[in-house]
Amino acid sequence: MKRLPVLLLFMLIALCSYGRIILPALVSSDMVLQQKAKVRLWGKSTRKGSVQLITSWSKRQYKALINKDCTWHIIINTPAAGGPYNISLSDGEELALTNVLIGEVWFCSGQSNMEMPVRGWKNQPVTNSAELLLNANNPNMRLFTVARIASLTPLNTCQGEWKQADTESVGNFSAVAYQFGLMLQQCLKVPVGLIFSSWGGTKIEAWMDKASIMQHPDIELPMQLPPPTVDRQPPTALYNGMVLPVRNYAIKGFIWYQGEANKDAADRYKSLFS
Repeated sequence: MKRLPVLLLFMLIALCSYGRIILPALVSSDMVLQQKAKVRLWGKSTRKGSVQLITSWSKRQYKALINKDCTWHIIINTPAAGGPYNISLSDGEELALTNVLIGEVWFCSGQSNMEMPVRGWKNQPVTNSAELLLNANNPNMRLFTVARIASLTPLNTCQGEWKQADTESVGNFSAVAYQFGLMLQQCLKVPVGLIFSSWGGTKIEAWMDKASIMQHPDIELPMQLPPPTVDRQPPTALYNGMVLPVRNYAIKGFIWYQGEANKDAADRYKSLFS
């Protein structure tokens, strides 16, 4: 009965000796980083000491101390658009991020207007979807969909995966966001990364943080989440679960397509929108 704690102790010592870098879903191979910017990369490590990082575009070495809570972050400088590049990380154990592009990164959010995919929904086609899917293979366009999650407490991580644009990934991605990305790419001639975070039928209050909600005393902060089958999430729930986890990722800007769910109090939307 006394052997288990000793075994766990030796396992912990082994982990701390060899190290293991743990990255959020957004920081991965195939990602797009905002060009000509100071970009934050972050994660955790199971050992003490520091994390070293080298970018293939500059060969510059960066270093960050690992905090007591195992977290670390590094601010790196990105060049003008280009790639693909590699990023090497080490805390004693090597980790390589490959096929990284530098370009324009945008955050795309809202309700079903933003959510509707390029392939459309049943009996609800998207104009020119066949042509969009036929020409979808695009190594310089990367797509990240934030998984749906509602939370009454702020979250630090989200689920998702950077995917290169192809027929499958584009077909399931927001039609509005994707065509906005195409427009950017055609005009600027640079790689584009799109982070998509949307939930149909939701009011703007669900996407607002607690501080913003408290400026409107007539809006009640929720005490509990509704059942999973209910689409309309309460105030702050989607900000906590689907916006806050993305806050550290450098972006150029955002597009927002929402409002129909607030039609019952349209006169208040102006103050909420700001």
